Amino acid sequence: MKIDAGHQSACINQEGELFLWGRGVFGEYPFPQKILTISNRVQDVSLGTTMSVAVDEKGIAWSWGSNTNGELGVGDREPRIHPFPILSLKGKIVT
Repeated sequence: MKIDAGHQSACINQEGELFLWGRGVFGEYPFPQKILTISNRVQDVSLGTTMSVAVDEKGIAWSWGSNTNGELGVGDREPRIHPFPILSLKGKIVT
């Protein structure tokens, strides 16, 4: 289990499910919302001011946020309100 907090908050439960709440680029949720876009167990999460990243059990990094400067690493500058896999890191070890 893990928890991270700021303007937005996140936790990973014992089953590896990711929950987000608070105010952030993913919206405003007064209660934890289960994130369904990551099908594998989530191992870690880090929240930033305008972007966040989670890593699943297969080592796939997932990012979401404003992406104004391409900071999500997904090859464009489109905002992502849901976690999106960083495909350029596929096959690399992410911790």
